[in-house]
Amino acid sequence: MNPLVRYMIVCEDVRRQPSNPSRIDLIGLLSAMTPNVEPAYPYVCPNVCVFVLLTECRGDGNGRIEIVESDTGRTVRLTKLRRIKLPTNPLAIEGFFFRLEGTVFPRAGLYDFVFWYNEAPLERQPLEMR
Repeated sequence: MNPLVRYMIVCEDVRRQPSNPSRIDLIGLLSAMTPNVEPAYPYVCPNVCVFVLLTECRGDGNGRIEIVESDTGRTVRLTKLRRIKLPTNPLAIEGFFFRLEGTVFPRAGLYDFVFWYNEAPLERQPLEMR
C-alpha cells in the first residue's frame, strides 16, 4: 500500500533550520515562472525544489520526480530513483524534498511535476512557464 500525499509543493528552495532540523522553510512558492533572460526559451532554471509531505507510511520506498510538458506528454526531466526513509507508523507524517538544478524548460506552457513512489505516480503539481 502506498502512502498518502498530504502536500506536494514546488518552490525555489527548501531549508532546514539548523537549530531545529524538523522545522523546514519553503522559500518562494511557485505556480508560475517568467524567465527574465533573452531569449526566454529554452530556459535553464538554476534551482527548483519539490517538497513532499506523506502520511500513512509503512516503511521505506523508492521515489523520484518527473517533469512532463503537459501539451506533448514529453518528459523534460527525470530525477534518479532515490531511497526514501519512511516511518512504519501510518499515523506519522514525514516530509522530504528533491532539489533539481539546471532543469531545461524548452518553451512557454504548462508543466506537470509528478511524484513517483515505488513506480506509481502518487501526485502531480502544475507549473506554468510564461
